[in-house]
Amino acid sequence: MFRKILALVLAAAVLFSMCSCMKTGPKTRIPELEHIEDLDAGYYYVSFSSYDGETLNGISFHQNLLDEAKALIKNVERFLKTEGRKVTGWTTDNIKYPVYSLTIETRLASNSDRDEGVTVIYSNGYLITQSGTVYKCDPDFKPFMKADDNDYTYETELDDLSGARAFSPLAYTDSKWNKDMLLESSLDKNEIVQGVEAEALDVYEEDGFQMVRVSMTNNGTEKWNYDDRSIFVGLEVKVGGKWYHLYHDPSIEDTFTTVLSANCVLQPGEDICKDFCPGLYGKLHPGEYRLLIWGRGNGAYNCAIAEFKVK
Repeated sequence: MFRKILALVLAAAVLFSMCSCMKTGPKTRIPELEHIEDLDAGYYYVSFSSYDGETLNGISFHQNLLDEAKALIKNVERFLKTEGRKVTGWTTDNIKYPVYSLTIETRLASNSDRDEGVTVIYSNGYLITQSGTVYKCDPDFKPFMKADDNDYTYETELDDLSGARAFSPLAYTDSKWNKDMLLESSLDKNEIVQGVEAEALDVYEEDGFQMVRVSMTNNGTEKWNYDDRSIFVGLEVKVGGKWYHLYHDPSIEDTFTTVLSANCVLQPGEDICKDFCPGLYGKLHPGEYRLLIWGRGNGAYNCAIAEFKVK
């Protein structure tokens, strides 16, 4: 009788262990890698970095001409064919050091806007894509782990991965935000512009990016000089009732234009409507967001806030 009970207990333990483990699907090519495979590109940019729990080590590859990048392109094409098994139930608790980050970007010319790009993270046998999808796989990073003569390396001490742009895909995995990989908003109440109201009227998609139509009204007595370049338009997400700062997508250039405009002055009593594109942050996941539109009024830098939802 004891043996039967022991056998039942062991069987239950095994079943519980199987149910609590991550689930994997069939082995397949990773869709987010395939989408940059067949582009007619004239310029390649590949950056590779690793984090060992204390130091961020970076190696960047810069290739201006297609002919000069032949060896690198072969390695990229080989990497883009990586196969894996889709995983559900993965959490950041499964991270083990070192953690690797690889960004591949292609453009028609070295001075053109961003064409296509992809960033992936690899840790402990799992590859995490920019969309937060996780795959069990064994990609070959060796060709990207050594710098060429014309490349550069750097080392940066970090307390953790929160706020490290190269590792931003870790902030959203398995359809949920990982707060330990986000930076809590440091926006001070004194930094919110007084007299200027901003309201998100509509959220729609254009050319693969979410667009936010914002109405801004200056009810104050002073003009407000705002700036709609990407570096002056921040984005935060609400998680668990708190706002967290989001990172730029590493595969998108900082020169990305948030909105084309010639007039960036909001006069007293003026009411305008503009379409902002938070494209530097890539594809936005479902959730509550707010745009921070920075400007200068009453002799100080401040921002107008427009909250919106992505379904």
